[in-house]
Amino acid sequence: KALTGYKRSGRYHSLSAEHRKENFMQEKNKMSLEGFSRCILLDFQRRLGNRYSVRVTEVTKNNGVKLTGLVIKAPNQNISPTIYLNGYYQQYCDNEVDDDSLKDVEHHIYLTYLKECVEVGRNNVSFEFFRNWETVKDRICCKLVSYKKNEEWLFQVPHFKVLDLALVFYYLYEGKKLGMGSIQIYDTHLAMWGVTKEELLAVAKENVPRLLPCEVVSMSSLIMGLDEKEITEKERAERLFYAEDCPMYIVSNDRKMSGAVYMFDVNKLKQFSEKHNNADVWILPSSVQETIWIPDSGRESPRELLTMVREVNGTCVHPEEVLSNNVYKYVYATGKVVIGGMSYE
Repeated sequence: KALTGYKRSGRYHSLSAEHRKENFMQEKNKMSLEGFSRCILLDFQRRLGNRYSVRVTEVTKNNGVKLTGLVIKAPNQNISPTIYLNGYYQQYCDNEVDDDSLKDVEHHIYLTYLKECVEVGRNNVSFEFFRNWETVKDRICCKLVSYKKNEEWLFQVPHFKVLDLALVFYYLYEGKKLGMGSIQIYDTHLAMWGVTKEELLAVAKENVPRLLPCEVVSMSSLIMGLDEKEITEKERAERLFYAEDCPMYIVSNDRKMSGAVYMFDVNKLKQFSEKHNNADVWILPSSVQETIWIPDSGRESPRELLTMVREVNGTCVHPEEVLSNNVYKYVYATGKVVIGGMSYE
C-alpha cells in the first residue's frame, strides 16, 4: 500500500513516533518501482487535477534499456512531457529512512516538472512539417547503435549493418519552444515520404558534417586543463607526465550528441592518421556519444585495450549509452575500419 495512504488516513497520525518509523521502514522495504510510480502518479493527478492526463508508461531506450516514465498531458496541448522516474526511485531508496522521504522525492519531481516541462508544454508545437520530405531532408542525420542489443527494435527502423553496429537515422530538431532534440526515423516515415533508406544515407552524409561538425580533442589538453588554477606544481608535473604518455584523442561533435558516428568517417581517419606518420588508428567506443582514437605505435596491446573498454562500459557508462564491447582499428594501407585488427567486408 502506498505510503501516502497512511498520511491521508487518520491511522497514520495516531501511531506513536516509534511505531510510525517501524511501519515506514517496513513499507519502504516493500516498495517496488511499480509501487513508487503509482504513488507519484496519484500525487501528480491530485496536484494537477482531472483536466490533466497523467499516466505511467514503460519506455524502451537504446540497447533495450527499459525506463519508467511519468507522462503528463495538459489540456489543449499536443506535447506530453515525460519525466523518467528510475533515478528518483533510486534517490528514494538511498534516502535516510524518515517520515518525509517519499514526500521530499515527490516534491523534487514536481519542481522538475514546473521547471522543465511546463515551460516546454506551455504552447503547442506543430509537427505538420514532418510529413513532407522536402522540409525534413536537410536535417536528417545518422548515428551508431549496437546491432545485437537492438536487433528486435531494428526490425521497424531503416538501418545499415556496419561491422557489429547499426547505422540508424534521426531528424535533428531545433526550435525556440523545444530547444534541440531528435526524432527517430522509422520505416513508416519512409513509406510516408516515399523514399528509400539509401536516400536517407545520402542526405545524412551531407548533413552530419554541416550540422554536427567533428571535433578532435587530445586527452592531454583535457588533463592539463582540468582545474588548472587550483592544482599544485607537483600535480601539474604528474599530469604532464601522464598526458605525454597518453596519446589519446576524444572524437565527437560540437554538441557531444551521437558523435560516435565519426568512427567510420574514413576521410577524417585518413587525415588523423597522416598527422601521426601514417599510423593505423585504434578506435575505442567510449559511448554512443564519442569514441577515443589512439595512433598505433606498436606498443598497444589489443587485449589490454579490449579489457579497458569493457571495464569502462561496465562501470562508467550508462547502459543505454554503451556502443560496443569491441575494439576497432583503422588500417591506413587499406583505408578500412576493422574489428580488433581482423578484416571485415
